Amino acid sequence: MPGEPHSLISNIFKLDPVEMSIPGLSHAFATVTFTPEQKEDYHCTFTASLVSPKSSSMKMKPQQLTFTVSGEGHVPEVTVERPGLQSKRGNPVLCFRRLLLGDSQTLPLVLRNNGVIPTQFTVHIMDDKGVFFLKSTQSTLHAFHIGDKEKDSTGKAKKRPQKPYMLLERGQSAEFDVFFKPTLAQRLEGKIRVPVSGNSEINIELVGEGHNDDFTLDNLSGLAEDSQESNAEGNLDDDIIEGVRVNHIEFGDCAVREL
Repeated sequence: MPGEPHSLISNIFKLDPVEMSIPGLSHAFATVTFTPEQKEDYHCTFTASLVSPKSSSMKMKPQQLTFTVSGEGHVPEVTVERPGLQSKRGNPVLCFRRLLLGDSQTLPLVLRNNGVIPTQFTVHIMDDKGVFFLKSTQSTLHAFHIGDKEKDSTGKAKKRPQKPYMLLERGQSAEFDVFFKPTLAQRLEGKIRVPVSGNSEINIELVGEGHNDDFTLDNLSGLAEDSQESNAEGNLDDDIIEGVRVNHIEFGDCAVREL
């Protein structure tokens, strides 16, 4: 009883086996594999035809079983929930405060799977100066996985380092803490690279500035006191993004004639 997928999309739908023998009053299973190449709907026609043995002298009426097989292709959709700020290049930006050498600041990075399929990705921090650091939060441990060991031709596991990765189900999020601790009195840049399954990639820009002034003003209730200030939604039009200045005192809305 052969059943073959439509020839135009034979690489999308595959049937195994294409021929089978089913004893009387019994059944058998066939496996249909769906491998979409693009984000779209696919359809094909499954046809199973009854084949009479050549040695049989009985004349049988041709019989066929026909139905439609369909599937929908999806691509991974990991989005950056925080930060909401974007650079002129369209990349999310974590903009840290201007910090005295040795001080540090932490900002959140939140990635979310907005697609309909589980999405696998890795997170790499790229920083020539060694001033930016990445740490997953306790709530993100559920998404952390160790890659399966590779096997050689004999079926034995190879002694290679296992590759960790993150796996988010539909609607799940992963949160990371990104640290900035300047060691140089200058503007500093870095990048977080997030390769996503499906050959896509997300780049998050990191910007901060270190200073080594002899006189500083500390503990100001200013515009950038809250770390979320650097995560406000919006776009930065300048090609060069500076660290957030904190030498401001912001009183906010005040009633008339009240101290």
